Amino acid sequence: MTKKIKIWQAIVCCLLLIAIVRFNEVLISVKMLFIFFSLLFSDYSSALSLIKEKIVDQFTSLLILPTLLFLILILRRKIFWLSKKCSGSALMVILLILLFLFAPLLAPYDDNLQFNLPQAKRLTPFSTQQLVEKVNPEYGNNKLDTFHKYENLLFREFVSSDYYLADEPIENVKSGEITSAQITFVLGTDEYGRDILSRIIYATRYSLMISFFAIVISGILGIVLGFVSGYFGRYTDVVLNRIVEMFLAIPFIFLVILSVAFLGDSVTTVIIILGFAGWMSLFKVVRSEVLKLKAKDHIVTAKMIGMSLSNLLTKEYLPLLLPSISVNLVFQFAYILVAESSLSFLGITGNYSHPSLGGMIQQGFASLSNAWWVALFPTMVITWIFFIVHNAVRKMNGSESNIFR
Repeated sequence: MTKKIKIWQAIVCCLLLIAIVRFNEVLISVKMLFIFFSLLFSDYSSALSLIKEKIVDQFTSLLILPTLLFLILILRRKIFWLSKKCSGSALMVILLILLFLFAPLLAPYDDNLQFNLPQAKRLTPFSTQQLVEKVNPEYGNNKLDTFHKYENLLFREFVSSDYYLADEPIENVKSGEITSAQITFVLGTDEYGRDILSRIIYATRYSLMISFFAIVISGILGIVLGFVSGYFGRYTDVVLNRIVEMFLAIPFIFLVILSVAFLGDSVTTVIIILGFAGWMSLFKVVRSEVLKLKAKDHIVTAKMIGMSLSNLLTKEYLPLLLPSISVNLVFQFAYILVAESSLSFLGITGNYSHPSLGGMIQQGFASLSNAWWVALFPTMVITWIFFIVHNAVRKMNGSESNIFR
């Protein structure tokens, strides 16, 4: 099926599907954005007071949606891989990227929303409950109050008399004060009455974000130090190799755990530690490739005509090193994702504002006998990401030059 459509068509279809399925949330977000910009020009201080992490996150995803759709339609003929046939591997990568970009729009509920426990605790997948909601809660008529009203609709973190799951069926509730609707928890709920699907969407995005920034740090360190070691040689090579061998003597996960124990468990700290703990294998790859390349005729000629060191790295070495670097970084991405999930599972990285995949597995592990779905679905997501990574590496090492073929 995917072989019959192109990559740009698959992306456009996914974007339109997000806009249609989550139309109500997109509409509320647009209204909030309009109110925010109105306040920005009329009441600057009030507008600044509205800026929060979740608000910025929501607005960013909202603005990316039409922007990305527009760019794909405009550039589909100019970017060559957008016109290629969409394989199953490419579709999975597209879905993973879209989940990362549009998590606030895709999640049915706030990841920390706890429904009333008697009705919501440990609901099995595809369980239905009756949600009772007050139609017009008491808010003022000014823009600021209207903004807070919409904010409460999107980022509700607790139930109240205006929003709760009914303990018994309520029929024909269509009065002017409250409304009742059947809602389905597709992946069930955990022991605190939180929606598993919403938490998995945010947890996947959070794990991907941590792994991505850690890979950036690992890539910079591995490429630069590997190039310096291979290019200059002698004492520089000896010193850097001894440092790398010292780090490699310590198992990756133990090194990370030790560092987190000493330096703290904040998100920034975890990213830096994972980045610094994962550059050694890339260093070895880059160093060995540079040692081979620096004797090549075109490299020797470039040095003889006086090309600077930075130009040598970016224009001569890097294009030839890119395939090896790409494969290594993709592998490292998977290792770092597992390392972050392992730390979360062990409870070492607890200073997160959103759930993590490892933390969700750890929470479900204690109740595996009577709530198996709590741990199963996060595990399946990690397995799915590994499957995507495996496919990507296979494509990169095979006859195809990239994963989009």
